[in-house]
Formats: sequence, C-alpha cells, structure tokens
Amino acid sequence: SRTVIAPVTWRSSQQRHYSSLLERFAQKTANPTSVSEHLNLPDLNGLEKWKSEVRSQLRDTKDQEHLQSLHHIIMTTPLRQDPSLRMSLLHSLINHNQLSLGRSLFERTLEDQSLDSTFCSVWLTGLARFGQLEEVERIIMLMEGHKLKMNPQGWATLIDGFDKAGDTNAVIHLFRKMRKATPLNQVNYFIYTQALIKESKFQDALQVLHEMAGKNIQPTMKQLTMMLNGFAKSKQTGGLLEIFNLWKNLIRWDAWALNVISQALIQNARAADALAIVQFMEINRVPFDDTTHRIQIQSLVSLDRLDDALSKFDTLMRNGLSLKPVVFMPLIEGLEKSNRAQDIINLFARIPQTGRDSMLYRAAIAALFACNRPDAALDLWKSMGANGVHSTEHIIGSILDGCKKHSLFQDAEDIFNKMENVLRIPINDQHRMIMAHIFGLQNRISDAKTLFGQIPVRRRNQMIWNTMITIYGLHPGHDAEASHIWQQMHSHDDHSWGLMLKVAAINSNLPMLERLFQQWSLSSSYNASHQAIVPILIQSFGKCGDLDTAISIFRQSNQSEALWNFLLQAMAKQGDAKDVVKWIKTGLSQNVSIHNPTWVAIFQMYRQNNLPLGGLKLFSEMRSFHNFSIEVWGSLLFALADNGQHAHVLTQFKSMQDAGISPNEICWLALLKACKVAVARQTVTQAEDMLQQTPFIKNPVILNNLIDAYAKCASMDDAKRIFQDIDPKHRDEHTVTAMISGYAKNRQPQEAVNIFEMSHPTSRTISALMTAYSHVGWVNQALDLYENMESNYSVKPDQWHHANIVDVLARANLLDDAERIALQHPSDITLTTLLGGCRIHRALPMARRTFEMLDKMNCVSAATCILMSNIFAQEHLFGEVERIRDLMNQRNLKKTPGRCWIECNGEYFDCLVGEHTPETRAKWDEVVARLVSAGYKPVHNCLLHDFETPEEELNHLGEHSEKIAICWGLLKTPPHTPLLIGKNLRTCPDCHEASKWISKVYQTEIQLRDASCFHHFVDGVCSCNDYF
Repeated sequence: SRTVIAPVTWRSSQQRHYSSLLERFAQKTANPTSVSEHLNLPDLNGLEKWKSEVRSQLRDTKDQEHLQSLHHIIMTTPLRQDPSLRMSLLHSLINHNQLSLGRSLFERTLEDQSLDSTFCSVWLTGLARFGQLEEVERIIMLMEGHKLKMNPQGWATLIDGFDKAGDTNAVIHLFRKMRKATPLNQVNYFIYTQALIKESKFQDALQVLHEMAGKNIQPTMKQLTMMLNGFAKSKQTGGLLEIFNLWKNLIRWDAWALNVISQALIQNARAADALAIVQFMEINRVPFDDTTHRIQIQSLVSLDRLDDALSKFDTLMRNGLSLKPVVFMPLIEGLEKSNRAQDIINLFARIPQTGRDSMLYRAAIAALFACNRPDAALDLWKSMGANGVHSTEHIIGSILDGCKKHSLFQDAEDIFNKMENVLRIPINDQHRMIMAHIFGLQNRISDAKTLFGQIPVRRRNQMIWNTMITIYGLHPGHDAEASHIWQQMHSHDDHSWGLMLKVAAINSNLPMLERLFQQWSLSSSYNASHQAIVPILIQSFGKCGDLDTAISIFRQSNQSEALWNFLLQAMAKQGDAKDVVKWIKTGLSQNVSIHNPTWVAIFQMYRQNNLPLGGLKLFSEMRSFHNFSIEVWGSLLFALADNGQHAHVLTQFKSMQDAGISPNEICWLALLKACKVAVARQTVTQAEDMLQQTPFIKNPVILNNLIDAYAKCASMDDAKRIFQDIDPKHRDEHTVTAMISGYAKNRQPQEAVNIFEMSHPTSRTISALMTAYSHVGWVNQALDLYENMESNYSVKPDQWHHANIVDVLARANLLDDAERIALQHPSDITLTTLLGGCRIHRALPMARRTFEMLDKMNCVSAATCILMSNIFAQEHLFGEVERIRDLMNQRNLKKTPGRCWIECNGEYFDCLVGEHTPETRAKWDEVVARLVSAGYKPVHNCLLHDFETPEEELNHLGEHSEKIAICWGLLKTPPHTPLLIGKNLRTCPDCHEASKWISKVYQTEIQLRDASCFHHFVDGVCSCNDYF
C-alpha cells in the first residue's frame, strides 16, 4: 500500500514562510530587503502585527545600523502611510542623531502630502538640537505655505532646543518670529531674556522685561535672579537698578536676588545704592542671610559710617545670630584703615566662637600690627589655641612680618624656632626670608645666609632674591656678596635695581655704581622718566662722592666742563634726546667743549631709543666745528645699523673714509651689519678688499661677520672661501654657525651637514642645522637630531630647539605632532612658530587655540597678531581681522612695516611698503599689465581687506615693498640683469607668486632674501619649490 500525502496549497506555504519571517524580524535576524518585499505584497494579511513589531523595535532599539534598517523598511513599504509609525521613526532618528535619515523622512512625508503641524514641530525640535537654523527657517516658511500652524508648545520646544545647544543668536531670532505667531508665556520670556543677556544686549533685555511687566507676566524669583546675575557679571549696575525698580512692588523678593543687585553695586563703588537695597529689604521684611549682613556692613564702611557699622554689629550680637566670619571682615578692614585698634579688640572679643576662623584671626592680627598694636596682635594670636582655632602658615607669616616691622626680633625668632616642633606648622620660603631679613637687621648676615641657602635655586623667586640684596644693603661691607647674588638672578625688576644701587652707595663703591647704572640704562627696566630709579641714582652718586648728576645739584655747582660732560653722559643714559640736545646747545653757547666720550654716550642714546635719524642730524650739525674721534664715528654707525638705516651707514662710512679716518672694529662691524640686511653684495666685496689691507682681516669677529655677510648676500662660494682660509683651530662656534646658517638660508642642507660634522656640535650649531632641515622638509633627519642631541652631543634641548622642531613639523603639515611638542614646551617662541605653521596650512581651529594660549601667557606680540590676522584673512573672516587690529591698538602693538633693499650699480634703494615713487608706480602698472596678460592671478589670501574689484586688489598688492624694489631693479639696470633683493620680513605668497611671473615674463633672475631664507626665481620657478 502507498501513503497518500495531502497536497499543500501555495498560499498556506507562503503564510508559514512569512510567519517565520515575522518571527525572525522580531528576533532582528531577518533580511530587511525580504521584509520590504513581503510588506509590499498585495492583499497582505497581518499588517497590524508588523506595525506593532516595528513600533516596538523603534522604541527599544539602541543600534544605529538596526535603526537604519527600520528606516529603510518603513520608507519603502506601505508602513510609511501610518502617521504614528512615521512619528515614532522621527523621534528615534532624532534621539540617535540621524540627521540625514530624518531629513529624508521629512522630505518623503512632504511628497506624500502627509505633513501635519505635530510632525513638523517634532522635526523642527530635532533640527534645533543639531543647530540647523537655516533649515528651521525653511521649514517654518514651508509650514506657512501649507497653512500649518505651530502651537505654543511647539515653538517653546523648538526654542528650548537651540537654547540647550547654546545658540543664543538663534534663540533671539526665533523668538522674534514666535512673537508674531503666538503669545509668549513666562518661560518663553525667560529664555528670550537670558539669550539677550548672554549676547550682551542689555537694553533689549530691559525692553522685554518692561513688556512683561506691562502684560503682568511675572518671572519666578529663580528666573529673575539668573537674569540679575547676567547683568551683574557685566557690571550693568544701571540695568540692575532699573530691573529692581521695575519689579520692586510687583513681586515678592527674596534675599538671594537682592543680594546679587547690592553686591554688584558695592563692587562698582555704588555703596549708597547698595545700602538702599538693604533698607528696602528691611522695610519689606525680606529675611536677611549672612551675605546681606556683610553687604550692609560693607556699605556702611565704604560710606565712612564706621559708627553705624559698629551699631549694626551690636544689634547682630544682641540678637544672638550665628553668623559666618566673612560677615565681620569688612568691619575689621574699615577699623584698620581708621587706625581704631581698640575697637578691633573689643569687636573681636564679642564675636562668638562659631563666628571665628583662621581667616578672621589673620585679618584681625594683621590689622592690629598695622594699627601699631603689636602687643595686642601677639595676644590675639596666643588666644587662638584656647578658642579651638589652629594657626596656619599664613598667620605665622603675618606675625613674623609684623614683628619685623615693629623690631620685635626676639619674639619673631622664638615663634620661628617653635614652628615645626611645637606649633606643627611647616616652614615655607616666605617664613625663611622674613626671618632672614630680621637677622639682617641685627647684622647677623651669616644666619641670614643660612636660611637663604635652605631654599633651592629653582624656588627662588624675585621676592626672595630682592630680599637677600636688601639684607646685604643694610650694613656696609657686603657689596661683593650682593654682586654675587645679583649675577645669579635670572631677571631684575625695578626694585632689584634700586636695591643694588643702594648697596653700591652704602659701600661708597663708585665702580660698582657706574657699572650698575650702565647696566640699567641698557636693561628692559630703563625709562627716561623713571620715578623710582632716577632719584636713587641721584642720591647714590652723591653718596659715592660723584660730581652730582642731578640737574638741581649741577645748577648749584661751578658748572665746569667736566661736570657738563658728566651731566650730558648721565642724561644720555637716561635717554631723553630733546633734553640732551637742549643742554648741548646751552653748553656750546657757554664755550663748553663736549668730549668725544660724551658724544659716544649721546649717539648710544640715539641707538638705544631707536632715533637714528635724530642722531645723524645732530652729528651733521656738530661735525663742522667738532673733530669727532673714530669712537664717535663707530657709535653713530652702530646707531644707524641697529635701527635699519643701512643706506645711511654705507654713505657715512664712505664719508668717514673721505675724511681720512681709518675705521676701527666697531665701524667695520656696523658696515658689515648694514650690508647683511641690505644685501649689498658689491659693498661686501669692496669691504673685504679694504680689510685685506688692515690687521682686521685676522680678527675672528670681523671674519665671522664677513662670512655671515657673504652668506646673506647669496655668495656662499665667497663665504666658504673665507671659512676655509681660517685655521680650523681658530674657528669658533660663531664661525661654524655662520656657515651652517648661510647654507640653511640658501637651501643647501647637505653642505650644512658637512660643516656640522666637521665641527664640535653646540647648542647654536644644532639649532642652525635644524633650520637647514626645516627649509627643505627633511623631517626625519630633524627628528633624529632633536631626539638624540642630548645622548649624542650632551646638549639638552632648549626653547630654540623645541621651536626648531615645531617649525620642521609644521612646515611639513605634521601640525598635530608640532602642536604636541609646542604644548609640552610652551613658550612665546614655540607657540609663535606653531602659529606660523597654522598660517601655511590654513589650520584655523589650531591657530585659535595657539593664539589664546599666547594671550594667557601674556606673549601676544605684533608679530603674533599679524600672523593671526593673516590666518583670518585667508578664510575671509574680515570681522576677525578687524578685531585683531583693535587688539593691537588697545595694547599699543606696532606692526613692523615691510621693507626691502636693492643695490643697483652702486646705488642703494630703501623701499618701504606703500611708498611708490611716480617712476616705480608707472613701472608697476606696466609690469602688472604684462603679468596679468601672461596669466598671473593675485593670491587673495594675502589681502587683509575685502576689496570690491580686481583692480583694487592689484593696486593694494602692488604696494608691497618687494614689488617696489623689483621695479627699481627693472628701471635702473639693463634688461635681464639679475636682481638681488633683501627683505626685513618673510615674503608673502602673492609677492612670491608675482616674482615667479616677473622672472619668466622679463627673463630676469631674481634673488630675494627674506627673514627666513633665499628665494631664487628663474623662468617662473622658485628654488624653494613653493615650500616656504
């Protein structure tokens, strides 16, 4: 017999198959494509089960990929016709930050004409979370077109989203739309007002608050306090009072809000208004807290109503209130200023134990010392332990300092000796130096030195060094020890200089005094009208038996020629050029002979004060009747060279030779310095020829500068020749550094390596070699040198090496690595170098971080501002450019103007940015026309302004000093003559681009040496391969 199997219908098979599919979908193992195909079948049964399962999975899913599958299933099947499913999907997409999928869902819903107000409101809330204000605007307009209105809750939710995202501008913008669409409630107004306050739109915020009052919409006290805090932080005291007066009688105030107002008023010197707020609280029976009591006392003290403040204190004590110590601080400070010691004693006695802490004890002890009651101060300190308050390091510091000022030396020593073993208070550096000063006052210098020696050098700050100099200046006989301390100090402030001058004076040590005076005139502390140091100088010179340097003393003297010269030298070192010239003319009118050393001091003054042309004018006026010595000539030449007047150096050097005066070392060095900057190659060659006839050709300093001058004039063959002529035994660090730096600037790294390997590595030569690597992008070699310099050469990396490697990495677009090293070794040098790399590679976020760090370190300079301005300009953020310009104006930071020099057939041209002559202007118009015709396009990243036309851009870029110098070169030399140009700053990308085109169009070789390196332009190509 056979078994007969009943036939299975196709539909029953299909039902089992898709029943299994639903189960697999529920288990999240089904293929989404299969699910979509099934849901798109006609006459599908069980659709509600699918909807229920999809809705459940939308609610529970945390998997982004699974959410995308659910989105695909709903969007490609009839499920999208279900409004509740669409809404569930939209919520899930928003919650999982799936902006693009949410956008596609919204657009498909729009196509299906299924939009409603609720769906739009939810999507708008999601967009608010993502900060998509422009899209929000579009959808609001879309809703208006479809006559869909958003309910107040929708508006509130939308705005709350932007508020939580911190986009206050969007909040303000949307509120202005909301006001036209629906009435605002209390919460709406609060968010709106807070946004206005955050954007510092205080007048707008006040206007909104007036509107709320007019509509009788009252903020909660918490909301009002937050608004008040915003006004208080911005010191908007007028606005605070306006808010107070507006709501004064409309709401029930609490102490928290009113304290915000009165505290801000106190801090802005409006004590009377603060007191009026407190009086309002009393009248309206607003409960006081500790802050209110403190503000009331502080207001009375600020208004010089000390007796009223004491009466308030009496009232508080009678009422038995338990108050924090901070309440009594203003009263103690006020009594101290009025020298009312007994009131301080009485007040402190009445403060309960719970109202005393170490800070209050310290304030009272310091106040009693200040009021000349050291006995009471010590008694109060001794009572601390009995009252359950322990001494602190700060209290002991105040006591020791008070004992020192009141000559209670034994008391101080007893307390100091008990600190660690009895009082269990560690001795810090401040304690040691106060005690050392006390020993110094007793002439116990050895004991003072012992305490000073207990402080490690790394912990010795300016106060500690200064205190030790003070100690050595208390009694004669310690000038050598003071000088030893002085030499160990890393920096000297005004107080340091004054103390050292007093040490010299008390020891009648005139050489030391003169040395200090000269050092001070060259230091960063120097100021021609210094109110602290100049009087000390006058006193000190008098004490040392000097011939009186002060004008008042001079006028009482016999006004001898020696005194005239001494006074002029002293005045020159103070640096007031106008006074010096006035006194020179007065002296000459009295037939006073001004000596050559005085003239040297005068021209040094012009050099130090960056007034070289003023010095040159005076020199020219006096030369006709004064025979200046070679020292005076050298002083003048250096004044000119140090301040960028290189053409004048060359002219005056020739004038000196024409007068038959043989140059000394200073004159040769000034000449070579000028040639380096002005790239006067012909003059360097002539200088070498002249030096060959003098003993100076064997002078190591002269030879090192000659090598450097040739290197900076792109004559490395000549530099190498001079280098090889020097006996290797006589080559020092400066010789090697000059050669390596020369090869670095001329982009010859292998030659730099060869010089380095034949010499003894030092910190400076390593830095020079890393610069050579930087200019050509040898990253691996630079990293190897940097990482192994200490192990290979026993040279520890310093800030210059850190800056070198940051430069290498930044130029090579390894900015993350560069930033890491700069942050490990932050300094103005490393961070400024990193900022330069950010400019090259347009790394705006990193540039912002770097600039902010420089600002926090107080290292923002004109150079860093210009770099940051250029970075903003690259991104066309001209508003930020303007902000940087305002910052420079606020901080009086002056931009160094671009300057170029070119030598044409023995004629020198000093080209300053923006100073075209009619000749160069006409030439540039011709040049730029040819360049544009050939295909040149300006580099817009160099523009710091937004120009309206290409012509304006070209005209602006044509003002750069490089282009002016090139025009002189083309005007003053035959066609195709190579041009050699020096630049004081780095060349900009547009001048670099224009130079390439000029070299091609005019078939003229151009060598441009900027502050970093040489650029050799030939036939439209630069030797740097645009790596600069």
